[in-house]
Amino acid sequence: INAEYGLVGGALYHIACFKCHECGTTLNDKLWQKKGNEFYCKKDFQEVFGKVCKRCNRPCLKTEAYLTSDVGHFHKQCFSCFTCNAELSKVFYIRNGWPVCN
Repeated sequence: INAEYGLVGGALYHIACFKCHECGTTLNDKLWQKKGNEFYCKKDFQEVFGKVCKRCNRPCLKTEAYLTSDVGHFHKQCFSCFTCNAELSKVFYIRNGWPVCN
C-alpha cells in the first residue's frame, strides 16, 4: 500500500483521511481547528462553535465589533430595531426574540 501521511499534533494521518468532521473537506492544505478528537475546517468550526450574528447569520469574528444581548450576538452594524431598522441605544425591548426600539 502506497499512501501519503501527514503529522498532525504528534499523530500520523493519511492525508486523504485528514478531513473536516462536519463537511468532509480534506484539510491537508487548509486552515483547520481541533475540538476534542475532531478536526474542522475554519468555516465549519466557526459555524458550529463560534458566535453567529442573529440578524445576518455571518460569524462574529474576534477582529470585528459585535454585541451580545439576551437574544443573541449581533455585528455592531446589524444591531438595530427589527421593526423599523432604527439604531438602538442601551435601552431596547425584546419582541418575539428580536430587539426593537419600542
